[in-house]
Amino acid sequence: MQVLYLHGFASSPNSVKAKYFARKLQDIGIKYQILDLNLGDFSKLTPTKALIHIKNLIRNEETILIGSSLGGLYGLITAEQEQMVCKLILLAPALEINSLWNAIIGVDNLKKWKEQGSLPIYHYGYGQTIPLTYSFLTDLAKYQDHGFSRQIPALVFHGINDATIPYIVSKRYADDNAAAIFHQLDSNHSLEDSLEYIWEHSADFIGVVSENQSLI
Repeated sequence: MQVLYLHGFASSPNSVKAKYFARKLQDIGIKYQILDLNLGDFSKLTPTKALIHIKNLIRNEETILIGSSLGGLYGLITAEQEQMVCKLILLAPALEINSLWNAIIGVDNLKKWKEQGSLPIYHYGYGQTIPLTYSFLTDLAKYQDHGFSRQIPALVFHGINDATIPYIVSKRYADDNAAAIFHQLDSNHSLEDSLEYIWEHSADFIGVVSENQSLI
């Protein structure tokens, strides 16, 4: 059994949530990896490249995926295709994102992105603005972002004050997945003020029985 953490868009393994989960998982001796989904060059990144990287790390090992925002969507896409993914923990997953870009970056920026072929994106992990090719968006549009059919055990956490990805998309997913548990939080997209609550429920879900034991 392994746990893979998938960070969000323009983020990194050094995000607050990624480091929090790394510390918690390390403390209880669970095999884990915090993936770097920037793959060395954010400017030329595509979802396909990220998804291939994730799948290569699963191979034939039973895996729990923890995904934040776009990482949550990657987790859902991967779980739909890879039966070795046995559980999902989704933190404000970027469900239905292909219909949300106008609201996320604005109509004018979306038009500029398409016309110019790239758009400067502030990368929170690197602390700088990096131009990202428009192929990221066209590639993402090829992938399912809702209507997932696999009834996989999933914990879904989403803040009602999320101004990036509305919490209702997570509720719709949970309503369609009988094996999902939806936690509606008084938080924003980062969920950083709810990490203790998230870990308490995630530990039980993963199968942690105490601070000194790993998996049931």
